[in-house]
Amino acid sequence: MNKEFPSHVSLTVFLFVIQLSLLIFASPSPMDGASGLGIISFGFTTLNSIVSDIQAIEIELSQVQVPSSSMTLNICREVVGRSLKQFAYVQNAMDSITLTLNQASLAQMALTAANTYVRTCQQALDEAGEDSHGPFGSVILLLEAAGAGQCTTSQAISQAITEIAKHTPKQDNTETEIPITQATPGAIIESVPASRRVRVAKDGSGNFKTINDAVKNVPLNQNAYFLIYVDEGKYEEYVLITSDRPYLILAGAGEGKTIITGNRSTGTGWGTFYSSTVAVEAENFIGFNMTIENTAGPVNSQAVALRTSASFSAFHRCTILGFQDTLFVHVGYQFFRQCTIAGTIDFIFGYSSVVFQNCIFILRQPLNGQSNVITASGRNCSTDLTGISIHMSSIMSAPELKNTTVSYLGRPWGNYARSAFLLSNFKASIDPSRWYPMNGSPADVEFGEFDNPGLGTRASVLRNNGTLDHKLDRNSAYQFTVDRMLMGGNWIGNMTVPYTKGLFP
Repeated sequence: MNKEFPSHVSLTVFLFVIQLSLLIFASPSPMDGASGLGIISFGFTTLNSIVSDIQAIEIELSQVQVPSSSMTLNICREVVGRSLKQFAYVQNAMDSITLTLNQASLAQMALTAANTYVRTCQQALDEAGEDSHGPFGSVILLLEAAGAGQCTTSQAISQAITEIAKHTPKQDNTETEIPITQATPGAIIESVPASRRVRVAKDGSGNFKTINDAVKNVPLNQNAYFLIYVDEGKYEEYVLITSDRPYLILAGAGEGKTIITGNRSTGTGWGTFYSSTVAVEAENFIGFNMTIENTAGPVNSQAVALRTSASFSAFHRCTILGFQDTLFVHVGYQFFRQCTIAGTIDFIFGYSSVVFQNCIFILRQPLNGQSNVITASGRNCSTDLTGISIHMSSIMSAPELKNTTVSYLGRPWGNYARSAFLLSNFKASIDPSRWYPMNGSPADVEFGEFDNPGLGTRASVLRNNGTLDHKLDRNSAYQFTVDRMLMGGNWIGNMTVPYTKGLFP
């Protein structure tokens, strides 16, 4: 995996946000900040220079002399374009004299997504074996330049969030556990009017025979839910939910009944990013009651079943099957409830802030000599509001898993990895060292465990900073809950997906 790369997104943004927060909160009222217009203008100038850097990459990509069908070129063009949109969101957030805590958190996540998209381009270039001497040479150099200081920028917004939090009344007492929401699962589906729902059936009895045809007919840029109901059957297609189709519900007839299947992989030339059977790039997406699988098998290396590249995505009662890299939780806020996920190496990986509750994780048999790794968390910066949390779930072994296969809870995908297992029941055998090191010793890795029955006796392991890797206390474990990881979780309740906000139901 790639090391952290530099960028000149700048010390001036850091100074801008610190000055802005001091200006706003020095006044008697946090809302009194009108005199900060000069500093806001200064911040815009800096953010505009960041955007100019990314635009230079976009221009360079348009001039790369490779076939237009190049998968690497297409990935980079796509993700760099999305990066610019995320930076624009940060600019708009900074247009406000003061920010609420939620607005600041969303700006932080947008900045994280922007940086992740740039990194995704670099990872695609690395995966394709490109270097600075090839046709992408100028792009690679610009990517390296466009990254230095990104963590300083993230730290600046993080400090602004800390200041805002000091002046925001606390809604909940973290010492008091918050019970599960009493949402009626799937109730939002029943609320969608007939005019905003279609049915897919392979036998032609519905509105469409394929899921993709149904997706193409979803209204663009809507702000109310649209339902695609998929009848029982096996659908051999690659489904892409583009960002201009938010508020979409994709619901099946049941796990194991409605099956979306594909077999793309890096081993067959697709690359990790484009190997997914289903890719979700639209916000406020709900996946319900279906199976998504990638059948490429362990011999074909990375092969994604589901890629989620958008915030406010929820999956309820879905089965996601693959081997290496089954579930790519790419960017944004995401939630999985009562889902089954099966795989081998790094089968949950990415840069998002994601919580799994009441899910089942199945360890499958990899190639001989390989080990199973459940999570591979990546973060661009130590202040990014991201990580992988597995909460109140079960970890099991597939019947074919050999006793000689070693399995681990996770490993870092570069610096700043952050993963935790909370109140989860282990029926699979996990190596006593628990966590598998990757690429030497990445910095500031945060791995956590809290009250997991069946995990067994753990070996004494030194963390990368030399301190003993120990179990989380209750306070630290709370930082991996829906309340802390997913902005409190109200958006999940609005989707009528049940969830536990705190540690205990």
